[in-house]
Amino acid sequence: GNTPTVGTGLWTLVSGTGTITTPTSPTSGLTGLGVGPNVFQWTISNAPCAASTSTVTITVTPLPATPTPGSNSPICDGTNLNLTGPAVGGASYSWTGPNSFSSTLQNPTIIAASTLAAGTYSLTVTVGGCTSLVGTTSVIVNPLPTVNPTVTPLVCNGATVGGISFFSTPGGATFNWTNSNPAIGLAASGAGNLPSFTATNSGSTVIGGTVSVIATLAGCVGPAYNFSPSVKPTPIATSSPMTQTRCSGVNCNFALNSTVAGTTYSWTTTGTGVSGNTPSSGTVISQS
Repeated sequence: GNTPTVGTGLWTLVSGTGTITTPTSPTSGLTGLGVGPNVFQWTISNAPCAASTSTVTITVTPLPATPTPGSNSPICDGTNLNLTGPAVGGASYSWTGPNSFSSTLQNPTIIAASTLAAGTYSLTVTVGGCTSLVGTTSVIVNPLPTVNPTVTPLVCNGATVGGISFFSTPGGATFNWTNSNPAIGLAASGAGNLPSFTATNSGSTVIGGTVSVIATLAGCVGPAYNFSPSVKPTPIATSSPMTQTRCSGVNCNFALNSTVAGTTYSWTTTGTGVSGNTPSSGTVISQS
């Protein structure tokens, strides 16, 4: 209000709510203003003259309701994180979060969110220049489990391959596996650890299969871990000729061969009243 040159001034509440801290001061403070219009009157009295008055209207805009943000948490590492804010007419939005995240969208999306996106996200809404209190939501981003490396068997036909236990990082995953070649003696697929099996190879060359292991933890499926067990064939030795009859002192010659390339040979001998036949090795037996 204006300072009276004569007479006295007084503030009064006309409508609304509020407390005038110094009613006779033209610059009085106010407390406890209510939402909406609050009308105050300044009156200067100087009897017997007529009083002069003026009014002031102070409109208090309410704060927007504290938002309740949400998301599609929990999610797996590498999937989209969808944040959601309430629909408020005429509002602007302000999001902040982990890994320096910020957005002014009502419903922002973080594409292929990593584990760095886990944590607390905060949201405020602003309407008519008034900003709400902060609403928060917590986001969980589960890592993809990986299968720890294991041994790769290389065994002979007929050998027993002991079971292989799988482990994951982080721990606690479940496992499913497939085998590309059941001819090696291992089933085509299974769950859990790799069972013991008898290796088979009826051919003449090394055969193998690719075992692909998938780990799953908290609904998150990790990348495939592959290893290739191999089974060596059983060599079958033959000679040319298979039998020979020789006179005493004359060499017996047998050329050795096998169904499997790269076979090496060693032999022992038996006989009664025969000399010159000794255990040895090589690809040809030539003794007298």
